[in-house]
Amino acid sequence: MNDLNIFVIYFTTVTVGAIIVLIFITYFFMRKHIFAPPSGEIVTSKAVTVLKCPLCDYRLRRSFKEGDHVGAVATETCPIHGTNLIVEAVYSESEEKKD
Repeated sequence: MNDLNIFVIYFTTVTVGAIIVLIFITYFFMRKHIFAPPSGEIVTSKAVTVLKCPLCDYRLRRSFKEGDHVGAVATETCPIHGTNLIVEAVYSESEEKKD
């Protein structure tokens, strides 16, 4: 190998390394300054479970409990039929508070 080939390999390696470093710097800058919620706002979220009676359209909305998943049988009962309610949906609600 002559000196020109060694220089080209070295230059290419350094250039690719510099590009990778610039990509990481850009990513972390954007993550901290662009994708962060605006200052002065506090964003909170809570998990919610929706329960439904299998015999009627009665629905109950309550806070998420450990083990809740769609299709699971809950311990709560329908006030009309007395049957156990089934988990129909689990989702997260967010609430923004301004200071």
